[in-house]
Amino acid sequence: MKNYIHILINLREASFEDLNNEKLVTELLDSIVNFYKLKVIKKDLHLFKPQGISCFSLLEESHISIHTCPEKGKAYLDLFASIKDEFEVTEIKKLIYSKIKSNILVLQVFRDE
Repeated sequence: MKNYIHILINLREASFEDLNNEKLVTELLDSIVNFYKLKVIKKDLHLFKPQGISCFSLLEESHISIHTCPEKGKAYLDLFASIKDEFEVTEIKKLIYSKIKSNILVLQVFRDE
């Protein structure tokens, strides 16, 4: 049985370099997608000048996106998906922290089971 989740996460006090690193931001989303065994339909990324990244993956199950503000040390992640397993906030926090060292604030977790 699939569980629907919607989670909003803020990253704070992250380094400018990490938040402005296209490869690292893409790897972060990919690691979350792979961990939850989600299927990507389409990916896109935009690099802002002089800094900042918006990256998203359209999923068979819905979407995941991240928007970075390197000059503020902040990023905003949004995941909405149906997942097969039980969702644990600690797991996604570990995935994020393994890629981007930051204070991670989970703003909202919505479950529709």
